[in-house]
Amino acid sequence: MQITELLSVDPKTKKIHLNDKRIVLMETDALGELRKDLISALGVDRAKGFLLRYGWNCGMNYARIFKSFMPANSDTDWLYAGSEIHAITGDVSVDIEKLHFDPETKAYYAEGYWHDSYEAEQHLKHYGLQHDPVCFTLVGYAGGYVSEHLGQTVIFREIECVGKGDPHCHWIAKPAEDWGEAIQDELPYYEEENLAQELDRAYIRIERQNERFQKVLLVDEQLSSALLHRKGLPSIIRVLGKQLDCTVVIEDKDFHLFESYGPYKEHDFAHFLRNPQEQAGTLLNRLTKQKRTIELSVPEAFGWPHQRLLSPIVVDNEIWGYLSLLKPSGAYSEMDIMCLERAATICAIQLLNERISLETEQRIKGEFLDAILTGDGRMDHLSRQMNVLGYPLNRSHYVLVFQFAPLASSAYARANRDMDEIKRELSSIISGQFKQSESTPLISSKLDQIVALIPTQMQNMEHLDPQHMAEFIVETFSRKYQDVHITVGISSKCEGIEDYRRGYEEAKKAIQLSDFHHSTSNVVSFSDLGFIPHIASGDNFDDMVQFSYNLLNKLIHYDRQNRSELIKTMHSYLECQGNVLKTSRMMNMSPGSIKYRLKRIEEISNIDLTRSSAFFDARLALKILQYAGKVEL
Repeated sequence: MQITELLSVDPKTKKIHLNDKRIVLMETDALGELRKDLISALGVDRAKGFLLRYGWNCGMNYARIFKSFMPANSDTDWLYAGSEIHAITGDVSVDIEKLHFDPETKAYYAEGYWHDSYEAEQHLKHYGLQHDPVCFTLVGYAGGYVSEHLGQTVIFREIECVGKGDPHCHWIAKPAEDWGEAIQDELPYYEEENLAQELDRAYIRIERQNERFQKVLLVDEQLSSALLHRKGLPSIIRVLGKQLDCTVVIEDKDFHLFESYGPYKEHDFAHFLRNPQEQAGTLLNRLTKQKRTIELSVPEAFGWPHQRLLSPIVVDNEIWGYLSLLKPSGAYSEMDIMCLERAATICAIQLLNERISLETEQRIKGEFLDAILTGDGRMDHLSRQMNVLGYPLNRSHYVLVFQFAPLASSAYARANRDMDEIKRELSSIISGQFKQSESTPLISSKLDQIVALIPTQMQNMEHLDPQHMAEFIVETFSRKYQDVHITVGISSKCEGIEDYRRGYEEAKKAIQLSDFHHSTSNVVSFSDLGFIPHIASGDNFDDMVQFSYNLLNKLIHYDRQNRSELIKTMHSYLECQGNVLKTSRMMNMSPGSIKYRLKRIEEISNIDLTRSSAFFDARLALKILQYAGKVEL
């Protein structure tokens, strides 16, 4: 017999009956409002007890209805019929995964899932995600129904619930004695209450809450004190660890250990998170995407079995890292969660203060550096101001200019959006090279470049020359920003504050001439460019450009009109010291083709490259025109 066959509607009175018992249909939003009013009036704990007992009585009544017309030997049918009731009422869809019942011993075990629970939906609607399961009525109904059939107390318990962010409501049912200590805190909810008992329990509850509140206030006071006295992250986690008597760790956003307090054993927690089980994967999503606190059990297979409570450290709406409580076993209390989340906020403030302090110092120093490089201000005054900030300028330095741009047009929008982040990351990497030094490099951020003043003393301490130092910085940066191209220009050595402006111009010129230098590296040193930049600084450079253009003018026009490569061929021939075979290899052409082109070059330009003076003039003219941007090779 199908349960729906027992459902009938009286055509006259419009009453709905299940067999001979009258039932009514209730709209779920109305039930949600009732639930909300109960919680507001009674508190969560008392409302939970009320809804559990209400559900329990409903389940018992339905069990008695079915017992009145079902055969006495159909225990299994009775047990399955309880879930079919929901097909009529529509409050939940039931999927029973396991059901074991022994009529002789009365042994019972069941496990399954609830889908589309109206209780979870309504609780989420009014209160959002919770730390504990919320399907109180359904748990009570299932327990009352099965207990009435079996003649013993059977307790249903949710181990997952949509109301706390899980993908479904997952329940387990066992007789009360089989649960043991695991449900001792739940049993009082099933007991009938009287006012005196409730007042006693309320008093005890208030006392406990007051104790927890005082403990949380104490922890908050000590955390705030550590923050205000600028004691740093180690002091913050020490306060938390001592008060909660557990291990505390701070990890970065990739779960690499940053700071720890208390007993700690090396283990591969990051590997555990990369290969999560279904439930752990859901919790991880809550942690990283929803930025909520979660609790995880880390198995022994990953090096250290423990229970972990994690809370994200959020700075500027981005997760900087994670703060965790660790202990060998056992669940965490609501007080632990409150203290951890407060400590995570304190850590975020500490990190933000450190960032602001560093950025402010860098900004002030950067403004001074800008004034020095542009010549805006008296040098003696600027030097005194920098000495006050602990940065002596009257010693030798290198000026490094880091210029960046997106590699492709599709990356412009993202690069523009993240320009501040790009500058901050690059500045951090540059500063990070000198952590072991007594002072940091002087850094200035401009529109599309970073300017860094690197003392030669620092360079010697780090055992790196400027070229290799810059290459390492570019390599480190490019691992994170693969779609941003960086070119670095390095000045010659600057011996004092009056020299820095010259060094800045040299570093910029090195970037401009990076193509001229034909370097395969992103880093170009001014000292590697040869004599051309020094010639260019003379007063007669324009005359030299005009002379060079007059010498090669016919070849330049011929290439433009005929789309030929005679200038390029001449350049390769000159770079190969007049060796035809080497030139053919460089241009991937036959020696005969090279000889033909050289003949055409001589015919068009009237330059005899076999003469040493003409060879020298042509090479110098080509370099000057290339430097001046008149030709591209």
